[in-house]
Amino acid sequence: MLTSTIQLKGYKIHEEIDQVGLRGIYRATHIKTGDDVFITLISVGPGRALNTLVKRAKDSQKLILSGLVTALDTGFVQNRYFYYTHHAVSSMSILNFLDTKVSLKDRSFVLLGCFIQVLEIVDYIHRAETCHRDLNTSHIRIDNNHNILLEGFINARPSAES
Repeated sequence: MLTSTIQLKGYKIHEEIDQVGLRGIYRATHIKTGDDVFITLISVGPGRALNTLVKRAKDSQKLILSGLVTALDTGFVQNRYFYYTHHAVSSMSILNFLDTKVSLKDRSFVLLGCFIQVLEIVDYIHRAETCHRDLNTSHIRIDNNHNILLEGFINARPSAES
């Protein structure tokens, strides 16, 4: 999705980390601070509620929970892409983790621990009087310390929200 013609002011873009549908995630460096960040870039075309993406990104900045991916910065690129930056945390998809790192014997136990973490994050979101709207395995990642990261809060089904 991201080509060499796209530049994000203040960031040096590195490699693509993940691509799902209209969303791509890239590793980047904030030029002024030198901090590593991830940038989620969302294609904004007809039918995509841009105002909703901006609102959800700003709302996410009020939610402080280590397992919930929230926006640090937001912007637009070439009037075709909305982006938000978030903390860079090395992780892998939950399905990839289960397939490659967990034995069949231990899978039920590990799944239970992951499920409890997801429920705690969703409970936090609900107590903040909002919702995720697109909770599925493509938005659940796990870091190197086996902590769950829930993505997709900002970019989940924006055209469906008024």
